[in-house]
Amino acid sequence: MDVGNQTFSLSSNLRDYRGNFLPTYLDSFSESRAPLLMYLSIPFVKFLGLNPISVRLPSIIFACLSLIYFYLLVSKLTTKNIGLFSIFILSTSIAFFHYSGLAFETSLLILLIISATYYFYLKKYFLSLVLFSLTFYTYNIANIFVPLLVIFLFVSNYQSINKRKFIFSSLLPIIICLPLLFQIIAGSASNRFSLISIFYNNKDTVEVKRSSAPNPYSISEKIFHNRFQSTFNTFLNNYISSFSGDFIFLKGDSNPRHSIPSFGLFLVPLFLIIPFCFFSKYASNKLFIFWLIISPIAASLTQNGGNHLTRLFPLIIPLSFFFGCALDFLFSKQKIIFSVFCLFFIYSSFSFYHEYQTHYLTNQYQSWGYGYQQLFSNLPNHQRLFVSNLNYDLVTPFVFYQKQSNQILNDQSTENIFQDFSGFKIDTTYFITNWKGNTLDQIKNFAQPNDLFILKQLKDIPGDMDLTNFDGFKLINQIKDPHQNLLYQVILKE
Repeated sequence: MDVGNQTFSLSSNLRDYRGNFLPTYLDSFSESRAPLLMYLSIPFVKFLGLNPISVRLPSIIFACLSLIYFYLLVSKLTTKNIGLFSIFILSTSIAFFHYSGLAFETSLLILLIISATYYFYLKKYFLSLVLFSLTFYTYNIANIFVPLLVIFLFVSNYQSINKRKFIFSSLLPIIICLPLLFQIIAGSASNRFSLISIFYNNKDTVEVKRSSAPNPYSISEKIFHNRFQSTFNTFLNNYISSFSGDFIFLKGDSNPRHSIPSFGLFLVPLFLIIPFCFFSKYASNKLFIFWLIISPIAASLTQNGGNHLTRLFPLIIPLSFFFGCALDFLFSKQKIIFSVFCLFFIYSSFSFYHEYQTHYLTNQYQSWGYGYQQLFSNLPNHQRLFVSNLNYDLVTPFVFYQKQSNQILNDQSTENIFQDFSGFKIDTTYFITNWKGNTLDQIKNFAQPNDLFILKQLKDIPGDMDLTNFDGFKLINQIKDPHQNLLYQVILKE
C-alpha cells in the first residue's frame, strides 16, 4: 500500500506524498526508501488505477524476467541443462515465489543484478554498468553487495576486458549514482542505516557486560569487552546464521510477512541433494561461489540480519545454481535417486501449497492488514470521518483505498487535531491516536449528525460488543477476521 501511495502521488504531480519533487529517496511514514520500484510502477498505476493488482504486477513481471536472465546467465557459464534445472529450483523456491507477488523491492533488485551480470559476460559493459548503477535505487543492500560483485567481475575477467571501453562505459553509471551518494553519506539512507545498524546499537551490550566486573574500566575489560569485539561477534553470528539449515530449509524468517511459518527458503527435499552438488564439475563456478560468500554481508551488518530474508534475498540465486548442478548430476548419473527426489519434491510442493492457501491465510491475516479493503473501499457519504488509529496503522490503507495519495501529507504526529485529541488529519478525516478516556463516551459527547466513526474492537469497543443498537448511531459495517471475530465496526451519527 505504501508503494502504491507513493506511486500514485508521483504519477499525479511528480512528488512523493510528503511533497518532495522527483526525490532520489522517498519519505514514507515509517522509513525512507529507495525510489526505483515506485518510478517503474507509475505506468501500471496510471493505466490500471490504484489497486492491489496494479501495485503487485510489476514485481510479478520482474520475477519472470529474472528467471529468463538467470537461465541465460547459467547457460552461458555452464550448460543449458543446468540452466533449466537452476531456474526450476529458483521458480519453486518458496522465498522467490512469495516475494514475486508482493510489492517488495527485492524482485527488481534481483532482476537488475542478474541481467547486469549477464551483460557483463557478454562484454556489453555500458549496459551492464548502467543496470548495476540502478540497483542502488532499489534496496539498500545493493550499496554493499553490488560494488563487491562488480569488483569481482572486473578482477576475474581482467585479462579479457577492454580497459578503455570499460572506463568510458562507466562514466554515465557514475553520474547516475551521484544523486544517491549524498543520501548514502548523510541523507535518508544514512539515517535508516543508523537505526538498524549493528555499529550504532552495541554500546549498551558492552556496558552491561563490563558492569558485572569488579573494575569495569580495567585494561582486561577494555581488551575483551569493547565495541569492536561486540560488533564483530554480532556480525559473525548474523553471517553464520544466514547459512543455517534451520533458516534455509525449515523456518525461514520469523516475520510471517517474509516467510511462511514452518517453511524455509526452499522446499525441504533440496536438503537431501546437497552432497551431490559437489559431484558436478560446474559447482566450482567462481562467480556463484563468490556470490554465495558476499550475499549475507549487508544483512549481517544490521540487527537480526542473519535471518532477515528481505536483506538476504540475493542468497537464493547461488543456492538455486548449486541445487541445479546437483539435479543435473542426478538426472544424468543417478536416475533412481533423481526419481525418488522428485516424489519427495512433489509431496513437499503440495504440502506447501496447502499451508499457503489454507492455514497461512487464516493464521497470519494480521500481518497483511486483513480487512482494510473492506473497511475503506466503500465508505458512505459523511460530514466528518473519525478513525481510531491507536497504533498508527490505518492512515496508509485509508489513503490507498480512498486514492488520496496525491495530497501532501505532513507530520503524522500532531497534537490537538480535534478538541484535545492527538493524532493525524487529512482534510475532514481525523485519525485519533489518543481518545483520552472511554472511546464510546467521547463519541457521544461531540458527534454531530452525519459524522462517521471507524472503531477497533477490543481497543475502542469492549469484548464482543455489537454496536447495532448503539444509541443515536447507525451501524454501517462490521469487519470480521477469518475466524469470524469482530475486528472493526463502522457507525454513523444519525
